[in-house]
Amino acid sequence: MNERIEIVPVAWDDPRAEALRAEFMADMDAIYGDTPPKYHGFFSTENVEVFGSWLALVDGEPAGHVALMSLGIPQPDALELRRLHVRPEFRRRGLARKLIDAVVEGAREQGAARLLLECGVRQPEAAALYPAYGFERIPNFPPFDRKPEQLCFGLVL
Repeated sequence: MNERIEIVPVAWDDPRAEALRAEFMADMDAIYGDTPPKYHGFFSTENVEVFGSWLALVDGEPAGHVALMSLGIPQPDALELRRLHVRPEFRRRGLARKLIDAVVEGAREQGAARLLLECGVRQPEAAALYPAYGFERIPNFPPFDRKPEQLCFGLVL
C-alpha cells in the first residue's frame, strides 16, 4: 500500500471537518444511545476557544479529524484534545497518532503545560490509545466529574 498521508490544519468550519464531526457524533450516539441533545452542545464552540483543527488526508480524501480547544473551565495551563475521529475504513494506519501529534504540537505552540481529554468506557480502542501515546488517567474534570462512565486523561507537555 503506497498511499499519501497528510495531516493538514483547517478552519473549524471547513466542510470536510464538519462532516467528520457529524460522523463522530453519530458514532457516539450509536455507542451510547442515550446522548441527550444538551450534551451535543458540549462539543460546540459556544463556551470554548478553538486553537486548532486538523484533518488527516489519505490520497487527498478526508480520513480523520481532531481539534484543540480551551476547556471552558478554569484551567489556565491546559488545553483539550477534542473530536478525535478516524473513519473506520482508514483505521489501523497510525492516523490517530499523527492527529494527536498535531494537537500536541499545537498545544505546545499555545504555551499549554498540559493536554487533557475524555472518552467513554464504551470506547475501548480510544481508552487504550491514549495511555499507549503517553497520556495518564486523571480524575474526571467538569462536566465529566459527574459522569463515571467517562474517562479523563492528561499529558504533561
